[in-house]
Amino acid sequence: VEKFNNLPDSARVIYLEPEPYMLEFQNIDSITGVHIMGVENAITVTSNGKDLLQTEVSNRNGVFYVQAKEGDKIHIVSTHNYYETKETDIESFAKGEIILMNPKRVSLNFRTIDAEDGSLLDDCILEITTSRSNVSDPHNSGNGEFSVAGLYVDETISIIASKFDYGTNAIKIHEAKVSDLMNAPQDARDIPLALDLEPCNASNSGASDISA
Repeated sequence: VEKFNNLPDSARVIYLEPEPYMLEFQNIDSITGVHIMGVENAITVTSNGKDLLQTEVSNRNGVFYVQAKEGDKIHIVSTHNYYETKETDIESFAKGEIILMNPKRVSLNFRTIDAEDGSLLDDCILEITTSRSNVSDPHNSGNGEFSVAGLYVDETISIIASKFDYGTNAIKIHEAKVSDLMNAPQDARDIPLALDLEPCNASNSGASDISA
């Protein structure tokens, strides 16, 4: 201590390395602004030339925490089944951030078919509604095979198909999850229509009355 006290002021400096601290980050849907639960965030913190790896999964509020020191460089890879992978680079860490993620869009192929023999049924009128993307095209099934593009993976879709001389099918694709349809076989996306057969007229209105 005596030697330390005899040193000049410039030599009596003790350098303390700051402790890392936890700051809050949040995964947010870039379209709706809603927080995203279950995002896997692979985090690389570069501090004093060393890379420290950690993985944090966002909670029900989309929140996860990063442990780093001020000025550290941070690289975050955020992945989720329903969202495009997002990479975030922070050159000099100072505060928590919001990470905006774009929802994945997909196209699904459907068919309108004859309910009796399974053959393609062309020129059917379509009414398409979706829970999130507002996709409503196409309005006709063409040759019987058609695609619905721009669907969000995490939404539902309903299709009402109809054709002259055939009944209407509003049941087969009703509030179906796009994520389920993506992995389903083609027949799960086939919409069968049956011929609209009117019952026979059994009235005898044309018969003559016979009186004794």
